[in-house]
Amino acid sequence: MENKFTIFLIVHNEYKKFKEVVERIYKYTPQPFNLLVIDNNSDKENKDDLLLYLPYENVKIIYNTENILCCKATNQALSMIDTEYAIYVCSRDCFIVDYGWELNCIDYMNNDVDVAMAGDMWALYDTYWKIVSKSLPKFRNNEWYKQRPKRDFVFNHIQGGFYILRMKAFKDVGGFNEEAFPQNGMDFEYSYYLQTRFWTVGKLDFVQSYDQHIKKNFYDDKVKIYHPRIPKK
Repeated sequence: MENKFTIFLIVHNEYKKFKEVVERIYKYTPQPFNLLVIDNNSDKENKDDLLLYLPYENVKIIYNTENILCCKATNQALSMIDTEYAIYVCSRDCFIVDYGWELNCIDYMNNDVDVAMAGDMWALYDTYWKIVSKSLPKFRNNEWYKQRPKRDFVFNHIQGGFYILRMKAFKDVGGFNEEAFPQNGMDFEYSYYLQTRFWTVGKLDFVQSYDQHIKKNFYDDKVKIYHPRIPKK
């Protein structure tokens, strides 16, 4: 049976943090999966550590000769994935904390075929408006927001530390906007872009992300994926 999903990580040095993330993936993931790691030109010491951390048959490692940053590396990874779903896990501080987490993710996606991407979802308004509005002119399909009054403009955003992506949606609309958002803001833009291309994004209640802008910093025992603090269990 072919694996249904691929977990991918992008890493640039800091392999001690990476090791904790990977160990939890293998500890808490019962279903067969592919693991794809994009190394953004880490130094030799970290590359040597990477091989020690990943002695598994289901792993593929791509070594880039320069640090192409997260957005381009994400598109690189997605272009190589041929499973139904791709799951991004931040290699520094996204922690799986409950056994069988991937089943919850896949069940959610299977139950709503219109969802392109799911994770910790927030509606972008109020606090976020000042942050996002400066970048909106660089968004693809930005005529979509120009047609709406500022006070009525709201779109849903999947926080980029963890998400599951339907590869059918990726093949339909393409990848992240690496020219305009090489790293920061790429999750905002892609969430917006998917919705302008008639896909939806979905909220996974068991994913919890902490974001500096709204000072959200707590831990819920129902959570299965936690980003980015060190988890309590």
